[in-house]
Amino acid sequence: MILYERGKFSSFLTLQGSVIHQAVKRSLISSLFGMLLKLLEQQGLLNLEDWNIITEGSVYGSFTFVLGFTLVFRTSQGYGRYMLAAKSMIALRAEWFDASASLIAFSKCSRRPDSERVMFEHLVVRLFSVLHAVALEELAAMENENFSVLDMEGLNQDTILPLSELESKRRGSHESRKTELIYQWIKMYAVQSMKSGILPIPTPILSRVFQEMGDGLVKYNDIIQVSSWPFPFPYAQLSSVMITLHLIITPLVMCQWTSHWMGTFLLTLVACVSLASLDLISVEIENPLGDDLNDLPVHDIHQRMNRDLLMLLNPATWQVPRLTTDADFDLGKSASNKAGQRAQAAKAVWDPQMGRTQPLNTYITSSRGREARRSSEIHFLQGMDTGPPKISETAGMGRALAIPTPDGVGEERWRELLDGFVASVEADRQKDLASLEVQQEQLRQGFLQSICGALREAGWNPVIAQDMFSKETE
Repeated sequence: MILYERGKFSSFLTLQGSVIHQAVKRSLISSLFGMLLKLLEQQGLLNLEDWNIITEGSVYGSFTFVLGFTLVFRTSQGYGRYMLAAKSMIALRAEWFDASASLIAFSKCSRRPDSERVMFEHLVVRLFSVLHAVALEELAAMENENFSVLDMEGLNQDTILPLSELESKRRGSHESRKTELIYQWIKMYAVQSMKSGILPIPTPILSRVFQEMGDGLVKYNDIIQVSSWPFPFPYAQLSSVMITLHLIITPLVMCQWTSHWMGTFLLTLVACVSLASLDLISVEIENPLGDDLNDLPVHDIHQRMNRDLLMLLNPATWQVPRLTTDADFDLGKSASNKAGQRAQAAKAVWDPQMGRTQPLNTYITSSRGREARRSSEIHFLQGMDTGPPKISETAGMGRALAIPTPDGVGEERWRELLDGFVASVEADRQKDLASLEVQQEQLRQGFLQSICGALREAGWNPVIAQDMFSKETE
C-alpha cells in the first residue's frame, strides 16, 4: 500500500503504484496511428472524407458515454470490494485479539498452580498467532506467504500433525480448512480449561469469547469472497471489448475533427488515456490481497497481531493502574467548577502556631486545621505573601474575618464591594428560607389532605378532623 500526503501535489508526481504510465503505453499506439493517418492526409496520400466512418459526433459521444458509465460502475464495485477486504481484515484481527485477551484475563483469577496458568497463557498466544497466520496465508495470493508465527517450534509436533496433513494441494487454494481446524482447537482448549479450573468463569461469560471468535471467522469468509471470487465475467468481458473498440475508433474520429497532426495525436492520447486509466484502476483494486503496490499490507497487519499478542505475555501489562489518595471523585463538575477548585487550592491560610502561611488543602486536613474549623479561626487570604490577618476596627463580638485591601482599590470602594457581597449572600439565604417555608407548608397541606381523606372513608366529619389535626400539627 502506498501512503501519500493528501493536499501535497508533489506526492502525486511518482510512477510507483500509478496506472497512468500503463494507460499511456496502451494508448500510445492509437495516438501514433491517428497521427500517421493525419500526416498521410496532409501529404495528399490519403483522403479520409471518402471513408465517412462517423459523420455525426453524437454517435461517438453515445458510445463513449456508455463506455464511461460501464467503467465507472466497475470501478465503484471494485472499490467496494477493496474496502470490504480492508475493513474485514482489520475487524478479523481485532476480534481474535480481543478473544485471546479475554481468555488470558480470565486465567488471572484462577486458583490453579502458576505453572498451569502460564502454560495456558503461552499456548493461547501461540494458537492465535498460528490461526491469524494461516488465515492470511489462505487469503493472500502472494509470492511470499511465509507469515511469521510466535515460536512454532514450541508446539508439540505430534499434536499438530493434522495441520500438516491439510496443506493445500495447489497455490491459493481455500480448500485446506487449516483455519477452521485451528479455530476448533482453540474452542476445545477453552472448554477443557474451564472444566479444569484454569478459567474460573461462568459459561455465559465464556460464550462471549466464542462469539468474538465466530465474528472473526465471519470476517474471514467475507475476505474469501473477495479473494476467490473474481468480478463477474460478462461484465469484465464487455468492458475489455468496449475499451478495445474505443482505442480503434478514437484515432479515426480525431482525424476528421482536427486539422493538424499534432492535435490528432494529443486529443487521441488524452481520450484514450482517460478511459484506459479507469479500466486499469478497476482491475487493480478488485483483489487487494496480492503483491501489487496498491494492495493491502497483509504482512504488516500480521506483525501488529504478533506484537499485540506478545504484549499480553509481558508482566508489566498485568498491573492495573490505581488512583491516588488526592484523586478527584467528582468528575461531573463543569469546567468553571474545576477552575474554581484550582483557584481554591492555590489559596493560602495563616497558621497561628507556625507563624506563616500554608496551602489551604494541607492546613485543613491537619489537626490544627480541624480545630480551627470548629472555632472559626481560618482566615482565607488572596495569596501567599499577604501576611497574617488583622482584626478590623469595626469588628463586633467574637473573631472577625479581615481581608487586606488589594493594591489599586480604595478602602471605601473595597468596603462597598464587601458589603455588596455580604448583602447578596444574605439575600440568597432569605430566599432559601422562604423557599423552605413554602415547601413545609405544601407538605403540611398534603399530609392533612391525605389524613382527612382517610378519615372521610372511615365516617369521620372532615371539617372537625381537619380543625383538630391543624391544631395538633401546629
